[in-house]
Amino acid sequence: MAFCMPFALSGQKLHVDKVLDGRYRKHPQTTDVVYSGIHLFDLPIAYYHSLTVFDDAQMMDAVADAVASDEPQAAEKEVTRVGKHIFFCFLRMKPVDDESRFIIFKDMRYAPSGKKRQVTLIYMEGECSSAQIRKMFRTSK
Repeated sequence: MAFCMPFALSGQKLHVDKVLDGRYRKHPQTTDVVYSGIHLFDLPIAYYHSLTVFDDAQMMDAVADAVASDEPQAAEKEVTRVGKHIFFCFLRMKPVDDESRFIIFKDMRYAPSGKKRQVTLIYMEGECSSAQIRKMFRTSK
């Protein structure tokens, strides 16, 4: 329940809320990490949640679909596609109560090497800028 609190407070529901609600936490094909606090990674990030899914096509598709559903509502976005599939995206969602919200997603199934069958979703909230998050993940712009 405490892990879901930032989502409940954020006001604007996101599709990624559904895959980050803990349903995959104990699945052997996932790694689910949650941090909350005033500062993380030397940035004003109050909430961090990452979910990595390995070798489970149904779960990987559910995560990818949730991210794709949130993309149109992004206030700022950088998206790399392979065909119609999102390979990488950085989304800054509309802030709620002065808290910036970010979604970072990578689907290694569409990487040039094609060797890793995993997807990673990262959701963060905090009083940080896109530039700070981009620097942390070394994305362009």
